[in-house]
Amino acid sequence: MLMHRGLVNLAHNQQRLYGAGPGKRVLAFASISFDGATWEWLMALTSGASLHVCPEDVRRSGPALSRYLVEQGITHAAIPPALLAQVPLEAPYALDVLIVSGEACDEHLAWRWASRCRVCNSYGPSEATVAATHADVLPGEAITLGTPLANVAVHVVGTG
Repeated sequence: MLMHRGLVNLAHNQQRLYGAGPGKRVLAFASISFDGATWEWLMALTSGASLHVCPEDVRRSGPALSRYLVEQGITHAAIPPALLAQVPLEAPYALDVLIVSGEACDEHLAWRWASRCRVCNSYGPSEATVAATHADVLPGEAITLGTPLANVAVHVVGTG
């Protein structure tokens, strides 16, 4: 069972790190049964941004997702790397922040997107209220888990 303070902390970290607010448009991509959905609606609803629920058929196609991102003027999105690899890079996106999470992202893919918008790697188990770490992706630099969010402690318990 998680406590409300975890959601409050996540919302404060999102506002500090990602700049969502009035006039911004957050993509609700994740299934509502996945903790990543909490990350999406929390960002929008606590910052004054609008939340745009991705249609089910759009979730299965890179080109369809590309069209949806452009048509809706999405500024903040968390897209799984496996699908991001199928999204054409050349469209006129309004993206300010693209979050890669849920699985490891190929560095070259993340670097290509980082030439278009700010790309962030987010990591965390559900028990940490969705996210525990954050890292900006910089072209040519290794992608890391980054640093702990404010008020979050991270412990490495094994390396091998």
